[in-house]
Amino acid sequence: MAQCPQLRLNIGGSGQEEQRLKQQAADLGITHAVTFLGALQPEAVLDLMRNSDAFVLASRTETFGVVYIEALSQGLPVIATRCGGAESIVSDGNGYLVPVDDDDALADALIKMYEHHSDFEPARLRENCLNEFGENAVIGRLIGIFRQAIAEYGKKIPVKYSGLTKIRTRRRSRRQYK
Repeated sequence: MAQCPQLRLNIGGSGQEEQRLKQQAADLGITHAVTFLGALQPEAVLDLMRNSDAFVLASRTETFGVVYIEALSQGLPVIATRCGGAESIVSDGNGYLVPVDDDDALADALIKMYEHHSDFEPARLRENCLNEFGENAVIGRLIGIFRQAIAEYGKKIPVKYSGLTKIRTRRRSRRQYK
């Protein structure tokens, strides 16, 4: 914190680590720069993101990491640990990855982001996030997967139909159901 005197940390969430982190902040003499927010509702998380300059999540394990995408969609650069979920989302262009449980690497990434924050343009982060993880991008990838599966396995897997030939819509047409 001495290298970044204007840095302020907002820590959201509650759990078994909360008291230890509060004590650690007190021991380090940085309670003036750290705010513990406790448990947050989803709306409050997005509001906090909208009013922040960066997003940091030092997890030990993650499956996919939707929260990283949420942060990027708000134009925030991300600092994350290489824990399974972040590697496919966070890159040099939108943030930094650090090893799990490496406090020095995490601190270095925070300082680097603080010093080079202007390198991360919020509009570009949002646009890249939308292009990579937005609805159209995900649908396009799914269609590609289905096409590949059909091309490779379509003739080998029998397709069974339910016998339903007409689809009901909200507006019934007499002609449709005759």
